[in-house]
Amino acid sequence: MTCVYIVEKSEVNKLLKSILKEKLGEFTILKTPLGKPYVAGNDMFFNISHSKDIAVLAISSLPVGVDIECFSGKKRTAIINALSSSERQNIFTESDFLKNFTAKEAFIKKIGASISIFKRLIYLNDEIYYDGKKQDVILYTKIYDNFVISVCSEQQIVFNRD
Repeated sequence: MTCVYIVEKSEVNKLLKSILKEKLGEFTILKTPLGKPYVAGNDMFFNISHSKDIAVLAISSLPVGVDIECFSGKKRTAIINALSSSERQNIFTESDFLKNFTAKEAFIKKIGASISIFKRLIYLNDEIYYDGKKQDVILYTKIYDNFVISVCSEQQIVFNRD
């Protein structure tokens, strides 16, 4: 199961450390060469994202990625123009755009890749395609207050605070 927590940005690291200490006892957090954090010598995976003063923390026994973005009213034309024509046909609102963007970011963070693969991803009908191949992941996107949150996992996703 992938557990997702929505907290104040200032509290996210304290919550992460508390959960990891409860589940693992002693632990060390390291980062991959591309910056993805992980727990050394353990199959506990986590990912954090924040926007403005809100943070999202996802913890799982399998790789997980999460992204959160705040509605800003920006048009983001340059990024929208970089999307595939099929994606652009499905973007009518800022919410549509942010769902697309955060879903891709969550997938990139799940696999521990660099943002450079962004253009190789397509988000359509709540599915992620990487180099044209549908990915076998669970993708959950929701609107929370003035934010869009996406979680990408291989397990059932449960929000611990809504």
